[in-house]
Amino acid sequence: MAEKEQAMAEKEQTALQRNHQIAIQETVKDNRRGQRFGFWTALAALVAACVLGYQGHEVAATTVGGATVVGLVTAFVAGRRGRGV
Repeated sequence: MAEKEQAMAEKEQTALQRNHQIAIQETVKDNRRGQRFGFWTALAALVAACVLGYQGHEVAATTVGGATVVGLVTAFVAGRRGRGV
């Protein structure tokens, strides 16, 4: 009977480890996806700010560019605080 219990415990431990590993992999994928999305969004906003500045809309360019930089800094600072760094 003890051997059956040991075998069941080992199977359960293996399943838990597998599920934990899958959860970690999915978290990493999600973080990478978010970083890519953030990068392309920031790049688009900065390009828009450059185009606005080139066309003579300095106030709009400053607003768009400044909001992009402030948003990025906020995201990085909040992200670091969430990880306990």
